[in-house]
Amino acid sequence: MNSETSTAIKDKFKFDLYNSINLTIKRKGIDYIPGCAELGDFDATSTSIGVFPCGEINNMPGENLKSTFDKYYNYFENRKNSKIDLGWFIHLMS
Repeated sequence: MNSETSTAIKDKFKFDLYNSINLTIKRKGIDYIPGCAELGDFDATSTSIGVFPCGEINNMPGENLKSTFDKYYNYFENRKNSKIDLGWFIHLMS
């Protein structure tokens, strides 16, 4: 495979990826970047791979990126302050 073919494949993948993200956000009515296009699920760890090491932070939809990490931060704040019931997890681990 030559460099022109590699570049074309990379560009097509990037176009399809961001199209999928934007369509999923619209279709699911969510304000965060989905971890999976089919589910529209919340998975900030998947999004973080795009930020680093892939370096796509400037290409991601900005408001949705902010919402993703705000939601993730709020989850941990609530967990730290015992505002989330983890009884199911404790039961599962026993």
